[in-house]
Amino acid sequence: MTIATVNPALAFLQQIQQRQSGSVPSPPPPPPPPPPTVAPAPTKNWTRIEIMPGLEIHIRQDFIYPNNLQARQNLVQLISQKIFAIFNLNQSSK
Repeated sequence: MTIATVNPALAFLQQIQQRQSGSVPSPPPPPPPPPPTVAPAPTKNWTRIEIMPGLEIHIRQDFIYPNNLQARQNLVQLISQKIFAIFNLNQSSK
């Protein structure tokens, strides 16, 4: 019984090894190229304003403050609603 009859795959690998033993080994493959560098996204500047202890707002540099009274009142109302919603969530979980 030969290796080829018992395990044909092993016999095939031995044939390849015998063929390569007479030749010069091939050089190792070159290392992969480094990944391309990605520039970080530009950061936005923020201004922090403390309204009172425990409450502060952060305003991004590209925020445009409303220029008419109605729009400013809408902004104040929206801020109030957001704070109220958070306050109610905190109170209901206690």
